[in-house]
Amino acid sequence: MIFISHTFTDKDFVNEVALQLKRTYGKNNVFYDTWSIEFGESIIARMNEGLTSTQYFFLFITKESLESAHVEREWQAFLNSYLTNKKAREGLNFIPVLCDDVDVPIIFNDLVYINCYTNGLEVTIEEINRFIEGKPNLATENMYKEKFSNLYAEVISQKTNSDNCLELEIEVGIKRFIENNLTIEFLSNIKNPFYKVECLVSGMYEHGYFEGVAENKHLGLTYNSYLYKFNMPIDKYEKLRFKIYIDENKISGLGLDFKLYQTKGESKELIKFANGSKILKI
Repeated sequence: MIFISHTFTDKDFVNEVALQLKRTYGKNNVFYDTWSIEFGESIIARMNEGLTSTQYFFLFITKESLESAHVEREWQAFLNSYLTNKKAREGLNFIPVLCDDVDVPIIFNDLVYINCYTNGLEVTIEEINRFIEGKPNLATENMYKEKFSNLYAEVISQKTNSDNCLELEIEVGIKRFIENNLTIEFLSNIKNPFYKVECLVSGMYEHGYFEGVAENKHLGLTYNSYLYKFNMPIDKYEKLRFKIYIDENKISGLGLDFKLYQTKGESKELIKFANGSKILKI
């Protein structure tokens, strides 16, 4: 049984959660006062029945629910069962759902809760379903999906010179591991000579400029590429700096965007900027 503990004033959004759970798990498996207590029935008796068979207790925390004596009795009764019935404890799950800008009660401090207040209702419903189905929460799953990237990029300076040419200085750094035969590619929607990239690092590298380069062969998109291949190992203590020149007189109204890639043979790996952005737009 799934028990939804809430206060009446929060039904405007809790109803949506309850209905979604009802569609997924069936009316008889979701204890929600709107359909679980009929006219003429004892509220307390039905609540006790519901709590006795509950496996998943979701407490929707808002300012109003924290002030509700009825809600407090529900979660206290469930926690009392959890704490006193060691045999049944393995099948009981108490999950707070934070839905307001309030402090979580101290008694729940050691519990991981679902944050509806910051994540929204749609994500909350998905998190509840994932918990019931024994799947990892979205944050954990996304952590494993996120591919590690050893490179990062950062805009160090930006200025406009006397020729109305915008100069951007970009730094590409190594997070952890030494890079051998590192190749960095700047892809842009603007062509040379209105857009140029210059490497500010001394050392052994090869470079070239190519037009009509495919960013993704499956999408059919083409860009203009400045390619830099470094023929020496680069570690996290070295910073690669590049200067990008943009002739604002020639591209006025068009806008400029560019992406950085680490090219490895046939594949490209996007280099994110330090702020998490995958593309820099001017």
